[in-house]
Amino acid sequence: EEIEPEAYFALTDADLLGNQNRVGGPKIPMNGGLVFARKSEFTQQFFALWWRGRCGAHDQLPLWATLFAAWSAATDGAYSFNDEHFKKYSHAHLEAVSLLQRDAMYIRQKANMEGPYDGGNFSATGLLDVPLALPHVLLLPSAPVGSLPAVRSDPVRSRPTFVCHTRIDKDEYGQCVGADVCAAGRCA
Repeated sequence: EEIEPEAYFALTDADLLGNQNRVGGPKIPMNGGLVFARKSEFTQQFFALWWRGRCGAHDQLPLWATLFAAWSAATDGAYSFNDEHFKKYSHAHLEAVSLLQRDAMYIRQKANMEGPYDGGNFSATGLLDVPLALPHVLLLPSAPVGSLPAVRSDPVRSRPTFVCHTRIDKDEYGQCVGADVCAAGRCA
């Protein structure tokens, strides 16, 4: 049975869905390589801000800054963050997850959010073991969610993922081989 993005949207009323990162990759708040979006005023503004800030090889930096700014706006400024964390990629890459670990529950509280998607052990480990719902956004773990496969990486290498998001020369431990994506004329 073919799984479509709508199956992930059935989990939530969030406008934007993304996943933290591949298994074994650096801990980041959200990977920009695969994002699901509903057409909404929020996503139109979000993508305009994110893409306006994109510069150079690291599009993650403005993505993360835009996420934190959106969460601040969703709490009418009750949540604020130091934008110095997002001035340089090298700094943000190290600090963004720590900042989210520390602040996720506060953001949820100030936005009056309840529900099962609280990130599980994220505040202790920096890795999502269950989804984390924040204003307008659902961050998915690198693991299955219910009957849905992990979006792009799963710690159990024998399980399939929703999509192969990797470099053409990379083998993601058998789950996904970049060269196979365009095999048999699929990209011709």
